[in-house]
Amino acid sequence: MDNIRSGILPGIETQAELDELEKTILQKVGQQYAEVRKLTRDVDGEFRVSRRRALILIYAHLIRLPIKSTKQRQILLQTPLLLLNALNVSAARNWLTPTLGIMRLNSYLAQALPPHAPPRVRLTQLPGVSKADIDSFAPRPREMAEVLSTLEEKGDGRACTVRKAMSKWGRVEIVDAAFKVIGERVVTPSSIIFLVVKLRLTPPGSNTERKDVSVDEAKRIVQYNDKKDEEFLLPKQEAEDLPKGRSTGWAHAPRWPSNRKPTWWLVLGDEKQNRVVVPPIRISYIPYADTESDRDYRTYKIQFQGPPSTGVFTWKLFVVRDTFVAEEASKDLTLSIEHPPAADQEPSEDEISEPDEDSLAGQMAAKRGGAVKKCKDESDEESGTDDDESSNDDSSSDSDSD
Repeated sequence: MDNIRSGILPGIETQAELDELEKTILQKVGQQYAEVRKLTRDVDGEFRVSRRRALILIYAHLIRLPIKSTKQRQILLQTPLLLLNALNVSAARNWLTPTLGIMRLNSYLAQALPPHAPPRVRLTQLPGVSKADIDSFAPRPREMAEVLSTLEEKGDGRACTVRKAMSKWGRVEIVDAAFKVIGERVVTPSSIIFLVVKLRLTPPGSNTERKDVSVDEAKRIVQYNDKKDEEFLLPKQEAEDLPKGRSTGWAHAPRWPSNRKPTWWLVLGDEKQNRVVVPPIRISYIPYADTESDRDYRTYKIQFQGPPSTGVFTWKLFVVRDTFVAEEASKDLTLSIEHPPAADQEPSEDEISEPDEDSLAGQMAAKRGGAVKKCKDESDEESGTDDDESSNDDSSSDSDSD
Protein backbone atom coordinates (compact mmCIF):
# COMPACT_ATOMS: atom_id res chain seq x y z
CA MET A 1 0.00 0.00 0.00
CA ASP A 2 2.89 2.36 0.74
CA ASN A 3 4.11 1.98 -2.85
CA ILE A 4 0.76 3.05 -4.26
CA ARG A 5 0.46 6.02 -1.93
CA SER A 6 3.93 7.22 -2.86
CA GLY A 7 3.11 7.01 -6.56
CA ILE A 8 5.64 4.22 -7.21
CA LEU A 9 3.28 1.49 -8.32
CA PRO A 10 4.35 -2.11 -8.90
CA GLY A 11 4.11 -3.93 -12.18
CA ILE A 12 1.04 -5.85 -10.94
CA GLU A 13 2.44 -9.25 -11.71
CA THR A 14 1.62 -11.17 -8.54
CA GLN A 15 -1.69 -11.94 -6.85
CA ALA A 16 -0.69 -9.88 -3.81
CA GLU A 17 0.00 -6.81 -5.99
CA LEU A 18 -3.34 -7.26 -7.72
CA ASP A 19 -5.14 -7.44 -4.36
CA GLU A 20 -3.38 -4.30 -3.17
CA LEU A 21 -4.38 -2.43 -6.34
CA GLU A 22 -8.01 -3.50 -5.97
CA LYS A 23 -8.09 -2.18 -2.38
CA THR A 24 -6.85 1.19 -3.64
CA ILE A 25 -9.58 1.29 -6.31
CA LEU A 26 -12.23 0.51 -3.69
CA GLN A 27 -10.94 3.34 -1.51
CA LYS A 28 -11.17 5.79 -4.40
CA VAL A 29 -14.51 4.87 -6.01
CA GLY A 30 -16.15 2.63 -3.43
CA GLN A 31 -19.60 1.26 -4.23
CA GLN A 32 -19.41 2.04 -7.94
CA TYR A 33 -16.58 -0.43 -8.44
CA ALA A 34 -18.29 -3.00 -6.22
CA GLU A 35 -21.41 -2.89 -8.42
CA VAL A 36 -19.40 -3.36 -11.61
CA ARG A 37 -17.51 -6.21 -9.99
CA LYS A 38 -20.80 -8.06 -9.40
CA LEU A 39 -21.78 -7.72 -13.06
CA THR A 40 -18.53 -9.29 -14.29
CA ARG A 41 -19.17 -12.67 -12.68
CA ASP A 42 -19.96 -15.63 -14.92
CA VAL A 43 -23.48 -17.02 -15.14
CA ASP A 44 -22.46 -19.72 -12.67
CA GLY A 45 -21.48 -17.05 -10.15
CA GLU A 46 -17.76 -17.66 -10.49
CA PHE A 47 -15.31 -14.77 -10.82
CA ARG A 48 -12.55 -15.96 -13.13
CA VAL A 49 -9.00 -14.88 -12.33
CA SER A 50 -8.36 -13.53 -15.85
CA ARG A 51 -11.62 -11.55 -15.80
CA ARG A 52 -10.85 -10.09 -12.37
CA ARG A 53 -7.37 -9.05 -13.49
CA ALA A 54 -8.76 -7.35 -16.60
CA LEU A 55 -11.39 -5.48 -14.59
CA ILE A 56 -8.89 -4.21 -12.04
CA LEU A 57 -6.40 -3.07 -14.67
CA ILE A 58 -9.07 -1.31 -16.75
CA TYR A 59 -10.52 0.44 -13.71
CA ALA A 60 -7.04 1.52 -12.62
CA HIS A 61 -6.66 3.13 -16.04
CA LEU A 62 -10.04 4.90 -15.78
CA ILE A 63 -9.19 6.51 -12.42
CA ARG A 64 -5.63 7.25 -13.57
CA LEU A 65 -3.61 5.15 -11.16
CA PRO A 66 -0.09 5.25 -12.65
CA ILE A 67 0.79 1.56 -12.71
CA LYS A 68 3.44 0.01 -14.92
CA SER A 69 1.98 -3.12 -16.46
CA THR A 70 2.48 -4.53 -19.94
CA LYS A 71 -0.63 -6.61 -19.31
CA GLN A 72 -2.69 -3.46 -18.83
CA ARG A 73 -1.47 -2.07 -22.17
CA GLN A 74 -2.40 -5.31 -23.95
CA ILE A 75 -5.88 -5.33 -22.42
CA LEU A 76 -6.56 -1.67 -23.25
CA LEU A 77 -5.53 -2.14 -26.88
CA GLN A 78 -8.06 -4.97 -27.19
CA THR A 79 -10.99 -2.90 -25.91
CA PRO A 80 -11.81 -1.08 -29.22
CA LEU A 81 -12.39 -4.41 -30.98
CA LEU A 82 -14.41 -5.80 -28.06
CA LEU A 83 -16.56 -2.66 -27.99
CA LEU A 84 -17.05 -2.82 -31.76
CA ASN A 85 -18.35 -6.38 -31.45
CA ALA A 86 -20.70 -5.32 -28.65
CA LEU A 87 -21.83 -2.38 -30.80
CA ASN A 88 -22.63 -4.68 -33.71
CA VAL A 89 -24.83 -6.82 -31.46
CA SER A 90 -26.64 -3.81 -29.99
CA ALA A 91 -27.17 -2.03 -33.31
CA ALA A 92 -28.40 -5.23 -34.98
CA ARG A 93 -31.17 -5.36 -32.37
CA ASN A 94 -31.90 -1.64 -32.81
CA TRP A 95 -31.21 -0.85 -29.13
CA LEU A 96 -30.62 2.91 -28.90
CA THR A 97 -29.45 3.45 -25.30
CA PRO A 98 -26.96 0.54 -25.24
CA THR A 99 -25.66 1.56 -28.68
CA LEU A 100 -24.93 5.12 -27.56
CA GLY A 101 -23.45 3.88 -24.28
CA ILE A 102 -20.99 1.56 -26.04
CA MET A 103 -19.92 4.36 -28.39
CA ARG A 104 -19.33 6.76 -25.49
CA LEU A 105 -17.34 4.21 -23.53
CA ASN A 106 -14.63 4.43 -26.20
CA SER A 107 -13.93 8.06 -25.29
CA TYR A 108 -13.80 7.33 -21.54
CA LEU A 109 -11.17 4.68 -22.18
CA ALA A 110 -9.23 6.94 -24.56
CA GLN A 111 -9.06 9.80 -22.03
CA ALA A 112 -8.79 7.63 -18.88
CA LEU A 113 -11.91 9.00 -17.22
CA PRO A 114 -14.59 7.08 -15.31
CA PRO A 115 -18.01 6.89 -17.00
CA HIS A 116 -20.41 9.64 -15.92
CA ALA A 117 -17.52 11.79 -14.70
CA PRO A 118 -18.73 15.21 -13.45
CA PRO A 119 -18.12 18.24 -15.70
CA ARG A 120 -15.12 19.54 -13.75
CA VAL A 121 -13.39 16.15 -14.07
CA ARG A 122 -13.91 16.22 -17.84
CA LEU A 123 -11.75 19.36 -17.94
CA THR A 124 -8.77 17.18 -16.96
CA GLN A 125 -8.68 15.97 -20.56
CA LEU A 126 -6.55 19.08 -21.12
CA PRO A 127 -2.79 18.36 -20.91
CA GLY A 128 -1.19 18.85 -17.52
CA VAL A 129 -4.44 19.79 -15.76
CA SER A 130 -5.59 17.73 -12.77
CA LYS A 131 -8.77 17.68 -10.72
CA ALA A 132 -6.88 19.37 -7.89
CA ASP A 133 -5.98 22.20 -10.28
CA ILE A 134 -9.61 22.66 -11.31
CA ASP A 135 -10.75 22.73 -7.67
CA SER A 136 -8.10 25.30 -6.78
CA PHE A 137 -9.05 27.79 -9.50
CA ALA A 138 -11.25 30.69 -8.42
CA PRO A 139 -13.78 31.07 -9.82
CA ARG A 140 -14.01 27.38 -10.65
CA PRO A 141 -13.96 26.96 -14.45
CA ARG A 142 -16.81 25.21 -16.25
CA GLU A 143 -15.44 25.35 -19.81
CA MET A 144 -12.05 24.70 -21.38
CA ALA A 145 -11.76 28.32 -22.46
CA GLU A 146 -12.09 29.36 -18.79
CA VAL A 147 -9.28 26.99 -17.82
CA LEU A 148 -7.01 28.56 -20.42
CA SER A 149 -7.96 32.08 -19.33
CA THR A 150 -7.16 31.26 -15.69
CA LEU A 151 -3.77 29.77 -16.58
CA GLU A 152 -2.88 32.82 -18.69
CA GLU A 153 -3.86 35.21 -15.90
CA LYS A 154 -1.62 33.31 -13.49
CA GLY A 155 1.26 33.30 -15.97
CA ASP A 156 1.26 29.50 -15.76
CA GLY A 157 3.62 27.81 -18.23
CA ARG A 158 0.99 25.18 -19.01
CA ALA A 159 -1.12 27.79 -20.82
CA CYS A 160 0.87 27.38 -24.05
CA THR A 161 0.38 23.59 -24.10
CA VAL A 162 -3.32 23.90 -23.26
CA ARG A 163 -3.83 26.52 -25.98
CA LYS A 164 -2.17 24.27 -28.56
CA ALA A 165 -4.33 21.29 -27.56
CA MET A 166 -7.52 23.36 -27.69
CA SER A 167 -6.72 24.66 -31.18
CA LYS A 168 -6.97 21.08 -32.49
CA TRP A 169 -9.70 19.91 -30.14
CA GLY A 170 -12.79 20.88 -32.03
CA ARG A 171 -16.35 20.45 -30.87
CA VAL A 172 -18.51 18.95 -33.58
CA GLU A 173 -21.19 21.24 -34.98
CA ILE A 174 -24.17 20.10 -37.05
CA VAL A 175 -24.32 22.74 -39.78
CA ASP A 176 -27.38 21.15 -41.36
CA ALA A 177 -29.23 17.84 -41.45
CA ALA A 178 -32.15 17.03 -43.74
CA PHE A 179 -33.92 14.17 -45.48
CA LYS A 180 -33.75 14.16 -49.29
CA VAL A 181 -35.09 12.03 -52.14
CA ILE A 182 -33.39 12.39 -55.51
CA GLY A 183 -35.51 14.41 -57.93
CA GLU A 184 -38.55 14.60 -55.64
CA ARG A 185 -40.01 17.44 -53.61
CA VAL A 186 -41.99 15.17 -51.26
CA VAL A 187 -41.06 11.92 -49.56
CA THR A 188 -43.46 9.14 -50.52
CA PRO A 189 -43.97 5.72 -48.83
CA SER A 190 -41.12 3.20 -49.25
CA SER A 191 -38.98 5.66 -51.22
CA ILE A 192 -35.18 5.60 -51.03
CA ILE A 193 -34.25 8.39 -48.61
CA PHE A 194 -30.94 10.08 -47.90
CA LEU A 195 -30.20 11.68 -44.56
CA VAL A 196 -27.72 14.38 -45.56
CA VAL A 197 -25.59 15.72 -42.70
CA LYS A 198 -23.13 18.63 -42.81
CA LEU A 199 -20.52 18.78 -40.05
CA ARG A 200 -17.58 20.92 -38.98
CA LEU A 201 -15.38 21.28 -35.90
CA THR A 202 -15.18 24.43 -33.80
CA PRO A 203 -12.28 24.75 -31.31
CA PRO A 204 -13.40 25.85 -27.80
CA GLY A 205 -13.40 29.62 -27.41
CA SER A 206 -12.81 30.32 -31.12
CA ASN A 207 -14.66 33.03 -33.05
CA THR A 208 -16.57 31.60 -36.02
CA GLU A 209 -18.54 34.71 -36.93
CA ARG A 210 -18.51 35.18 -40.68
CA LYS A 211 -17.79 38.43 -42.43
CA ASP A 212 -20.61 40.24 -44.22
CA VAL A 213 -20.90 39.59 -47.95
CA SER A 214 -22.90 41.26 -50.70
CA VAL A 215 -26.24 39.91 -51.87
CA ASP A 216 -24.73 38.71 -55.15
CA GLU A 217 -21.90 36.95 -53.32
CA ALA A 218 -24.36 35.28 -50.95
CA LYS A 219 -26.40 34.02 -53.93
CA ARG A 220 -23.26 32.68 -55.58
CA ILE A 221 -22.28 30.77 -52.43
CA VAL A 222 -25.78 29.29 -52.10
CA GLN A 223 -25.85 28.19 -55.74
CA TYR A 224 -22.37 26.70 -55.45
CA ASN A 225 -23.28 24.69 -52.35
CA ASP A 226 -26.63 23.56 -53.80
CA LYS A 227 -24.84 22.22 -56.88
CA LYS A 228 -22.28 20.39 -54.74
CA ASP A 229 -25.10 18.87 -52.66
CA GLU A 230 -26.91 17.56 -55.75
CA GLU A 231 -23.73 16.04 -57.16
CA PHE A 232 -22.99 14.33 -53.84
CA LEU A 233 -26.28 12.42 -53.85
CA LEU A 234 -25.49 10.51 -57.06
CA PRO A 235 -22.44 8.37 -56.11
CA LYS A 236 -22.63 5.62 -53.50
CA GLN A 237 -19.93 7.04 -51.22
CA GLU A 238 -21.02 8.02 -47.70
CA ALA A 239 -18.76 11.08 -47.39
CA GLU A 240 -17.66 13.92 -49.61
CA ASP A 241 -14.18 13.63 -51.08
CA LEU A 242 -11.46 15.27 -49.01
CA PRO A 243 -9.71 18.33 -50.45
CA LYS A 244 -6.21 17.57 -51.67
CA GLY A 245 -3.60 17.73 -48.94
CA ARG A 246 -6.09 17.19 -46.11
CA SER A 247 -5.65 14.22 -43.80
CA THR A 248 -6.75 13.11 -40.36
CA GLY A 249 -4.23 13.78 -37.59
CA TRP A 250 -3.80 12.00 -34.27
CA ALA A 251 -6.18 12.69 -31.41
CA HIS A 252 -4.98 14.20 -28.13
CA ALA A 253 -5.06 11.10 -25.92
CA PRO A 254 -1.84 11.08 -23.84
CA ARG A 255 -3.04 8.31 -21.50
CA TRP A 256 -3.97 5.92 -24.31
CA PRO A 257 -1.15 3.39 -24.90
CA SER A 258 -0.82 4.11 -28.66
CA ASN A 259 -1.57 6.72 -31.32
CA ARG A 260 -5.26 7.06 -32.03
CA LYS A 261 -7.14 8.73 -34.88
CA PRO A 262 -10.43 10.45 -34.03
CA THR A 263 -13.65 9.09 -35.48
CA TRP A 264 -17.34 9.77 -35.00
CA TRP A 265 -20.57 7.81 -35.32
CA LEU A 266 -23.73 9.08 -36.97
CA VAL A 267 -26.79 7.55 -35.30
CA LEU A 268 -30.41 8.15 -36.26
CA GLY A 269 -32.59 7.15 -33.33
CA ASP A 270 -36.17 7.17 -32.10
CA GLU A 271 -35.99 8.20 -28.43
CA LYS A 272 -39.68 7.50 -27.81
CA GLN A 273 -39.27 3.83 -28.75
CA ASN A 274 -35.61 3.69 -27.66
CA ARG A 275 -34.52 2.17 -30.95
CA VAL A 276 -32.01 2.79 -33.71
CA VAL A 277 -33.82 3.70 -36.94
CA VAL A 278 -31.05 2.81 -39.42
CA PRO A 279 -27.65 1.18 -38.86
CA PRO A 280 -25.06 3.75 -37.64
CA ILE A 281 -22.13 4.73 -39.82
CA ARG A 282 -18.62 5.62 -38.69
CA ILE A 283 -16.92 8.65 -40.19
CA SER A 284 -13.53 10.32 -40.01
CA TYR A 285 -12.02 13.72 -40.76
CA ILE A 286 -14.38 16.60 -40.10
CA PRO A 287 -12.90 19.96 -41.20
CA TYR A 288 -12.40 22.87 -38.86
CA ALA A 289 -14.51 26.00 -39.17
CA ASP A 290 -12.99 28.49 -41.62
CA THR A 291 -14.64 31.89 -41.95
CA GLU A 292 -12.82 32.50 -45.24
CA SER A 293 -14.16 29.37 -46.96
CA ASP A 294 -17.41 29.08 -48.93
CA ARG A 295 -17.79 25.49 -47.75
CA ASP A 296 -16.06 24.92 -44.42
CA TYR A 297 -17.90 21.69 -43.65
CA ARG A 298 -18.02 18.15 -44.95
CA THR A 299 -21.18 16.38 -46.07
CA TYR A 300 -22.12 12.81 -45.18
CA LYS A 301 -25.15 10.73 -46.04
CA ILE A 302 -27.05 7.71 -44.76
CA GLN A 303 -29.23 5.88 -47.28
CA PHE A 304 -32.28 3.91 -46.17
CA GLN A 305 -35.75 2.89 -47.33
CA GLY A 306 -38.53 5.02 -45.90
CA PRO A 307 -41.54 3.77 -43.93
CA PRO A 308 -44.22 2.01 -46.02
CA SER A 309 -47.04 4.25 -44.80
CA THR A 310 -47.69 7.97 -44.61
CA GLY A 311 -47.21 9.90 -41.39
CA VAL A 312 -44.91 12.21 -39.46
CA PHE A 313 -41.89 10.65 -37.76
CA THR A 314 -39.90 12.55 -35.11
CA TRP A 315 -36.38 11.18 -34.78
CA LYS A 316 -33.05 12.43 -33.47
CA LEU A 317 -29.60 12.54 -35.01
CA PHE A 318 -26.65 11.84 -32.70
CA VAL A 319 -23.03 12.59 -33.59
CA VAL A 320 -20.88 10.70 -31.07
CA ARG A 321 -17.11 11.04 -30.82
CA ASP A 322 -14.89 8.13 -29.77
CA THR A 323 -11.89 10.07 -28.45
CA PHE A 324 -13.07 13.01 -26.29
CA VAL A 325 -15.60 12.76 -23.47
CA ALA A 326 -18.86 14.72 -23.82
CA GLU A 327 -17.83 16.12 -27.22
CA GLU A 328 -20.93 15.22 -29.21
CA ALA A 329 -23.92 16.91 -30.82
CA SER A 330 -27.55 16.05 -31.53
CA LYS A 331 -30.43 17.46 -33.56
CA ASP A 332 -34.16 16.74 -33.63
CA LEU A 333 -35.43 15.81 -37.10
CA THR A 334 -38.90 15.39 -38.55
CA LEU A 335 -39.63 13.16 -41.55
CA SER A 336 -43.00 13.63 -43.29
CA ILE A 337 -44.15 10.77 -45.51
CA GLU A 338 -46.85 11.92 -47.96
CA HIS A 339 -48.95 10.38 -50.71
CA PRO A 340 -47.66 10.92 -54.26
CA PRO A 341 -49.05 14.09 -55.89
CA ALA A 342 -52.45 13.61 -57.56
CA ALA A 343 -52.39 12.83 -61.28
CA ASP A 344 -54.21 16.03 -62.21
CA GLN A 345 -51.56 18.04 -60.37
CA GLU A 346 -48.75 16.46 -62.33
CA PRO A 347 -47.82 17.65 -65.82
CA SER A 348 -48.79 15.28 -68.63
CA GLU A 349 -46.21 13.15 -70.36
CA ASP A 350 -46.52 15.30 -73.48
CA GLU A 351 -45.45 18.31 -71.42
CA ILE A 352 -42.43 16.57 -69.97
CA SER A 353 -39.30 16.39 -72.06
CA GLU A 354 -36.87 13.60 -71.28
CA PRO A 355 -33.52 14.92 -69.98
CA ASP A 356 -30.34 14.21 -71.89
CA GLU A 357 -28.46 11.10 -70.80
CA ASP A 358 -25.20 12.98 -70.06
CA SER A 359 -26.81 15.82 -68.08
CA LEU A 360 -27.07 15.99 -64.26
CA ALA A 361 -30.87 15.76 -64.52
CA GLY A 362 -30.49 12.71 -66.75
CA GLN A 363 -28.23 10.96 -64.26
CA MET A 364 -30.69 11.65 -61.47
CA ALA A 365 -33.61 10.40 -63.59
CA ALA A 366 -31.70 7.23 -64.48
CA LYS A 367 -30.97 6.60 -60.78
CA ARG A 368 -34.73 6.78 -60.13
CA GLY A 369 -35.46 4.44 -63.04
CA GLY A 370 -36.94 7.18 -65.25
CA ALA A 371 -36.58 7.71 -68.99
CA VAL A 372 -33.67 9.66 -70.43
CA LYS A 373 -32.88 10.87 -73.93
CA LYS A 374 -30.02 8.93 -75.53
CA CYS A 375 -27.14 11.00 -76.83
CA LYS A 376 -26.58 10.78 -80.59
CA ASP A 377 -23.15 9.74 -81.79
CA GLU A 378 -21.25 12.24 -83.90
CA SER A 379 -21.23 9.72 -86.74
CA ASP A 380 -25.04 9.54 -86.65
CA GLU A 381 -25.28 13.32 -86.71
CA GLU A 382 -22.87 13.53 -89.65
CA SER A 383 -24.76 10.79 -91.47
CA GLY A 384 -28.01 12.64 -90.90
CA THR A 385 -26.44 15.81 -92.26
CA ASP A 386 -25.20 14.02 -95.37
CA ASP A 387 -28.64 12.52 -95.94
CA ASP A 388 -30.22 15.95 -95.65
CA GLU A 389 -27.74 17.40 -98.14
CA SER A 390 -28.34 14.51 -100.55
CA SER A 391 -32.07 15.03 -100.25
CA ASN A 392 -31.66 18.71 -101.01
CA ASP A 393 -29.53 17.94 -104.08
CA ASP A 394 -32.17 15.55 -105.37
CA SER A 395 -34.85 18.16 -104.91
CA SER A 396 -32.76 20.70 -106.82
CA SER A 397 -32.23 18.22 -109.68
CA ASP A 398 -35.93 17.56 -109.95
CA SER A 399 -36.63 21.27 -110.16
CA ASP A 400 -34.05 21.75 -112.89
CA SER A 401 -35.46 18.91 -114.96
CA ASP A 402 -38.89 20.46 -114.77
